[in-house]
Amino acid sequence: MAENLSVLVVDTATRRAIVALVRGGIVVAEAFHEQPTTHAERLVAMTTEVLERSGAGLESIDRLAIGMGPGSFTGVRVGMGFAKGLGFARGIGGVGVMSLEAMAYAARRIVGARRVFSLLDAKKGEVFVASFDGQGRRGLGPEHLARDRVQRWMDTVEPWGKRVVVGEVAEELDLRNVELIRDRSCDLPGAEAMAALAVARAASDDLALLEPLYVRPPDITQPAG
Repeated sequence: MAENLSVLVVDTATRRAIVALVRGGIVVAEAFHEQPTTHAERLVAMTTEVLERSGAGLESIDRLAIGMGPGSFTGVRVGMGFAKGLGFARGIGGVGVMSLEAMAYAARRIVGARRVFSLLDAKKGEVFVASFDGQGRRGLGPEHLARDRVQRWMDTVEPWGKRVVVGEVAEELDLRNVELIRDRSCDLPGAEAMAALAVARAASDDLALLEPLYVRPPDITQPAG
């Protein structure tokens, strides 16, 4: 049954890289790395650690939950490339999971069926934003906004009542009329939520077609003439 699948979670889209084995909705083993510039160098060791601690082999993995962004351009590419490589090499199906959706999913475990606004630091004075209704359906977003435009965007989406907001970056913003949920599970994308969203999908994505969700166009530097 789908709920008993063994899911290997790989996400390096944010400052906190995660590799985790989730079986039957329970995190069996998990490894973190919080130095974004060395996520790539740590992925193999993190995966080995998780498999050894869980007593599992890659042959026992039923599905990959792959962090597809948004997040840092390099981070998203690193994690997706690594996870897709595992999938191709071992014949494991994978599902791309959006960072902001995983955060909203985890928040609903805390606040119930309410609209959630997910915020993620996009650097350069901007924030990635998206809204999700009480059933997890995406409303507006994902998009990137200047920090001083986030309040106006939320006012447009939900003009009345307190808004449930998740994401560690929210504490750095001057937001009004919000209920800020601070919890490790939804400050950034978490393994349990990512695995649950991957399992909820009826079928895996075509890994050959799975692309990063950058939201903001990458910076392009023209070569010197």
